[in-house]
Amino acid sequence: MGIQLKNLSHSKLNSYDWCPRKFELGYGQGIWPPPPPRLLLGRSFHVGMEYYMKAVYLRGTPSKTALEDAQTAMEYDYLFTQKGPDYEAVIPQGKMMIDAVVQSLQAYEISVESCEGWLRKNLSDMPFIGKADVLTAGVKSAHQNHGRTIIDWKTADKMYDQQKVDTDDQLTAYSWLTQGQYDTVAFVVVTKDPIEVQWFFGERTDEQIGLWKEKALNTWRMIREATVFPGQYDWHCDYCEYTPTYCQGRGEW
Repeated sequence: MGIQLKNLSHSKLNSYDWCPRKFELGYGQGIWPPPPPRLLLGRSFHVGMEYYMKAVYLRGTPSKTALEDAQTAMEYDYLFTQKGPDYEAVIPQGKMMIDAVVQSLQAYEISVESCEGWLRKNLSDMPFIGKADVLTAGVKSAHQNHGRTIIDWKTADKMYDQQKVDTDDQLTAYSWLTQGQYDTVAFVVVTKDPIEVQWFFGERTDEQIGLWKEKALNTWRMIREATVFPGQYDWHCDYCEYTPTYCQGRGEW
């Protein structure tokens, strides 16, 4: 009998596909080392953007006021919820990243339906959940006109490309979770140094969604049946929070 889970998500399946040992340390043994500052910043950035989008698009708060409050929300989350280190350098960077994304929003007319909304659907015998950053009734710009769109914020060390968006499993999972309801999926990517923002839009075909579902079911079957969880030692080890305290990473080759 493998690890018992209450639900599935993209992050859980991705964790197993990335490294079964990492998956077992977290979801099996309940060991969750503190994430590195770059991941903590990403979480707090999402808190700030959630505050901004709800304030401006759902409550009608003026953008300038909402921006200042969103930056404060990001700062408080990093300091007191995430308890992140190096705050004197990280906080100003996070505020500039939120400002850059807010500036990029001015090029789009967005009809926001909800922010940070949970999506749920059964994958075989298990609930599969996902949390969409923004669900919209449409996204328009001077050169593009998209229908109902799921927007996902991404903080990154380097900029994505269109191929990443067109093949990303997380966005495909969102398409499956909302199949027939949303036409478009989108990543809004902000890099940290230098700070740059780009919007990427994509769609998913029925074939892509079917292949993703087949892959997800196979990963879930392996999790259920697994009795050992070997490490998958590659370049990911250099960025893994379990290395070297709980795992020697490439040193175990």
